[in-house]
Amino acid sequence: MARMSADRVMPQTFRFFYRCSACSELRWPPRVLDHLPSTSFVLDGVPLSRLTLRFHDAGLERGFRNGLANRSLDTVFYVNAVLFLLFALFLCLYPFDAESYTTDEHHRIAVRCGVANIGVGGSALLIAVAAKLQQRWRLLHPLAVEVLATLTCSVQLVICIFTDEWYMAKAMGLDPHQVMKKVFTDSWIVLAIDTALTVAHFVFAVRWAALWPFTLMG
Repeated sequence: MARMSADRVMPQTFRFFYRCSACSELRWPPRVLDHLPSTSFVLDGVPLSRLTLRFHDAGLERGFRNGLANRSLDTVFYVNAVLFLLFALFLCLYPFDAESYTTDEHHRIAVRCGVANIGVGGSALLIAVAAKLQQRWRLLHPLAVEVLATLTCSVQLVICIFTDEWYMAKAMGLDPHQVMKKVFTDSWIVLAIDTALTVAHFVFAVRWAALWPFTLMG
């Protein structure tokens, strides 16, 4: 009776722990998998995986993935085209000359930050071109497109961190406070990471399971 009342009160996701500890017939180690909640669920009569949101039916999954790939490629193209234009405009105004800096070390840091900016903008241009090529000639499998889009976003996020002079100085083994006489803040880096994660989750037409490496990177 006590066990039945506990089953009513305890949340379903934790019930299997209670059952494993309460069942005397279970041997050690307990068969936890037998009591785990189902990894599948049914939505409008269609079975899906609870973890990846993939359809169990191969034909339905293939058609859905092809449709997602087309929408994702459009989004990837426009987002990276805008990113390239923003970084190109920023680089036109970026001071690379030594006269703009107080020390040679500060100038070296600024030049490497500029190279990192070129890396982000250049990778955005390459990704935009690759998205258009994929739309035209279907060179890659839709699943490969989904994975590569996530990986390239993760790489861009890492490079973006080194566009900040503080992190570039740390990577070069220098003390930012001694080399650059100014106040540092992480505000724009945090804002850039938050913007990238928000755009990826709300704009990219991919399922959340494909974005978890990018989310962990952020």
